[in-house]
Amino acid sequence: MNNKINYISSGTDFILYNTLFVALKSKTSSLRDQITGLSMFWTDITSDDWDELKLDIENIEMYYNYKISDEKAIINKNKFAILPENFENNCYSDYNIIKNTVIETNKLKTSNEQNDVKKFVFTKCIEFKDFSLSIKDKILIQPSNFQIYKGDKIAIIGKNGAGKSSFMNIFLRYREYYGEIFVDGVNMKHIDKIDQRDKISFIPQTPGILSGTIRENIIYQTNNGDVNDLCSKYDMHFENLDKDVGESMLKISGGQMQKISFLRGVMKDGDLFLLDEPTASMDPNATLNLINKIHTCLKNKTVIAIIHNMNLIKNFDKFLILKDNRLSVYSSYEKAIEIIDN
Repeated sequence: MNNKINYISSGTDFILYNTLFVALKSKTSSLRDQITGLSMFWTDITSDDWDELKLDIENIEMYYNYKISDEKAIINKNKFAILPENFENNCYSDYNIIKNTVIETNKLKTSNEQNDVKKFVFTKCIEFKDFSLSIKDKILIQPSNFQIYKGDKIAIIGKNGAGKSSFMNIFLRYREYYGEIFVDGVNMKHIDKIDQRDKISFIPQTPGILSGTIRENIIYQTNNGDVNDLCSKYDMHFENLDKDVGESMLKISGGQMQKISFLRGVMKDGDLFLLDEPTASMDPNATLNLINKIHTCLKNKTVIAIIHNMNLIKNFDKFLILKDNRLSVYSSYEKAIEIIDN
């Protein structure tokens, strides 16, 4: 990826700087989702990378606390980072979100040095036994038992605040839960968190788009095929794959961003696809195309999707309905509609 932003790095994974830069400039409420999506790819970062990133964070913090006059923060000997222009104080809350997300990701990385962790292998079934979910002493989901099978297309349905995103975060290991979840018979709590995340294609509602070209954003550390062939297969075309998206992503539309995010997930080729409102910014034709590709090109993949438009999920296999703190599973679209309407 071209170094087109203001961070200068020597020996440290440039993706980390690029991600941090884009995140700090973002003013959206979905910032954590963007970074969560991007951090899914942070599986080959060394301890030295984390140490240097920590120094960056500390120096950005020092900039805020002491207002370094020349807008430069000393990192390590001759290495330095030039802070973005107009780096206003109202970015500080965004910075804290990124700092905490990076710290949490680091914890996940270091915690997997245990000897008893298993690899994430999903070829048959994910089974939930007495599964329940609470956040800050508030019950979101009462104990439930159900199964998700390889190849299932599953729609998560519920009102805002019902726990849809929280349920999805269970698979990313960002949420604690009660009960047991077994992946091909292995307790998920015994599975390597980083390995599990590495084998999941997560497509957030608000994509994490980096400075660089459209092609570079699709590849994003997961060069598992030809981008041109991928765009043709999924009928998702761009005027110019080598177009620079711009540091503020003002050169591409929201629908294009979601196409990039979806293709990035496909390029990663995860065993499990998590889609959070993947068509929210797409036009009707692009939306119908993506839903069709889920059933054709991803027919052997397990897809769990949050999609509010009920007309788009008619051909899904299962419907997970979150209502009145209960999680109910139905295989009939008509029954799911009846429950929602009541």
